[in-house]
Amino acid sequence: MRLAYRFGMAGVIVWLAWLLYALNTIPSELADGEIGLIMLVGAAGLVLFPLYFIVVWLVYYVRERRQPQEKRS
Repeated sequence: MRLAYRFGMAGVIVWLAWLLYALNTIPSELADGEIGLIMLVGAAGLVLFPLYFIVVWLVYYVRERRQPQEKRS
């Protein structure tokens, strides 16, 4: 479980660093399409990363609940 969370945290750090870099380096003359792409990636990260952590937690929760039942049989 720790490895999955480390991958997730590494992904969050890379995503956040890219997002902050992209937002700080936008020249004022940029077309709206490029700003829209940055905002789309930002919104996708806000949705996908929490879902990733919830799925990882659920997988390990289900796995832990099934192990005692398999040992009893």
